[in-house]
Amino acid sequence: MNRRIRSQTYLWGCFLCFLMHCLPGLAADTFRLELLDGKTFEGTLVLLSAQKVELSTTEGPQAFPAEQIRSLKRFANSDLNPPDSETSAYTLQLRDGTLLRPNAIELSGKTALIQLGKMDQKISAAEIQWLRFRNTVAANESAWEEIINSESKSDRLVVLRSGDTLDAVEGLVLAMDANEVRFNFDGDEIKAPRNKLLGITFFTSAKKSYTPAKIKVTTRSQDTFAALAIESIRENDTDLLKIVTASDIAFQIPLETIQQLDFSAGNLQLVAELSPLDTATEIDSDYPGDRAIADKLFAPHADHYGRTATDNDLPKTDLVFQGAGSIEYRVPEGMGRFQAIITSNPKAQWKGWTVITVQQEEEVLFQQSLRPEIDRLPIDVTVLPKRRITLKVKAENPRQAEDTIWWLQPRFVK
Repeated sequence: MNRRIRSQTYLWGCFLCFLMHCLPGLAADTFRLELLDGKTFEGTLVLLSAQKVELSTTEGPQAFPAEQIRSLKRFANSDLNPPDSETSAYTLQLRDGTLLRPNAIELSGKTALIQLGKMDQKISAAEIQWLRFRNTVAANESAWEEIINSESKSDRLVVLRSGDTLDAVEGLVLAMDANEVRFNFDGDEIKAPRNKLLGITFFTSAKKSYTPAKIKVTTRSQDTFAALAIESIRENDTDLLKIVTASDIAFQIPLETIQQLDFSAGNLQLVAELSPLDTATEIDSDYPGDRAIADKLFAPHADHYGRTATDNDLPKTDLVFQGAGSIEYRVPEGMGRFQAIITSNPKAQWKGWTVITVQQEEEVLFQQSLRPEIDRLPIDVTVLPKRRITLKVKAENPRQAEDTIWWLQPRFVK
């Protein structure tokens, strides 16, 4: 009798194992979820939507409301067999903020057909802001940026001239295939070879406003979707993420291609994720060493407070000032406040008063002296979007030797 029970138990266990392996589910790669309060959790995805994320963790299933989530990132160690993540030379900017890197693109009338990975997608040509066919030399980057950011009352072909210079030709794009662009130039139709073009900018007379993205979805191929809604679905034995962007375009992409989801998109921007406009460190005029090397070593930079040898994969969310210095950023559009907490290295060698300054353009928004080895100083000030903001650290006493000062998770918020 006991032998029969053990046999049935064994068979039942085998059946459960088989069932667990056969049941459809999301991709088994591990993800790291970070909450707005800094807490992190790791596990495999159970459910993914604009309202919540469910993970299967070592402590069991856990659900997290979207309003508490900062980001969801594919764990670095799960990339044992990553899909092809080679970035396409094509770059397509949509008017809602979505930035795509398609493998192919064609235009016919009012419709654009693009290929993202192995997925074909139709979108309205009116939603395309600009298209770039290839990378260019560094000297042309500023010229390209100037063209795409300048206003025009027509479409423009951006032509690569001899000597790698750029020229913008105004007219109307009629159609485009894999080899050429049909273009109405001053009443005449011309056929411009795509291999002679850097890109195209598209004009629209429509004054359309877009709802700010709730979630920014980034793939391994560096596609970035400005999403209003997301939902994990399963079709034809494939786990997919359905994305609806701010321009009401629906995409379905394989879940295995997802690299990161930023749930704080449009509401929060970590300063450490931005490229600084300028960094500087103050070095005594009688400094005996190489000043250029010292500036690289001691200039403010992004790092992770309290890092240990096992934390190498943690995001660098903090700023560290090793002595007197400053760092400058441009406030992202839509952001209205700057927040941070000031502290020092727990093993600080030098004790003394330090002046902390936050300045926008010529206006000082915040300035206070403190002893950061004793107190933590919160900062919360109103800022104006698109303008420069400078963060400064300096010893109150010129004779004082400065020590390490940390800005914990400095961020812009709405």
